[in-house]
Amino acid sequence: MAVSDNIWIPRSEAEKAAIREQMEQIVAHPAFKSSTHCVKFFRYVVQSALQSECDHIKERTIGIEVFGRDADYDVTQDRVVRSAAAEVRNRIARYYYDQGMTKR
Repeated sequence: MAVSDNIWIPRSEAEKAAIREQMEQIVAHPAFKSSTHCVKFFRYVVQSALQSECDHIKERTIGIEVFGRDADYDVTQDRVVRSAAAEVRNRIARYYYDQGMTKR
């Protein structure tokens, strides 16, 4: 495990595998099952981060690679990436809320 600017970065394959396993548990939750957009977005961001391709985690790149937008699409008019990001945050919060409720 490495820490850079107070950000934990997984280094070992075991750490990366644990993150992938957690990601799959999250997307299997009912909060995610109804949204293929959210699942695609979440998997893309996690996989990009695990492959040290953080330069791919940009609005335009996600719009093109995940949501099939043209390379010259207007990010100010087409809010698909921002909307998906907000929705994913909400769904992740619901997942962890539900997990906390089941442990009581």
